Amino acid sequence: MIPATLDRPQPTRWLEVRSPDPAHPGYTGHPAWASPLAIGYTAALATHEAETVNEPLPVHDVEQLKSATVVVPREQLSEWVLDGLEGQPSPARG
Repeated sequence: MIPATLDRPQPTRWLEVRSPDPAHPGYTGHPAWASPLAIGYTAALATHEAETVNEPLPVHDVEQLKSATVVVPREQLSEWVLDGLEGQPSPARG
């Protein structure tokens, strides 16, 4: 549930706070959200730690990842995306 608040929250980068403590100074601009943000950070961190693999991938898996990876230079990204959409039906055109 979204906390009801009348005060306008201050900008923050709450994921960068990296704290499960709602009293952390990084949450002070969001008093109504401090506790839910801290709880959300704790849950996200627990999920990340549970899903992180600490052992190296087998060589076959590494090769599959390399062969499936495409690196697009930043200056060509919009062109690459548009090329990928070519031939796709547009929601406006149907």
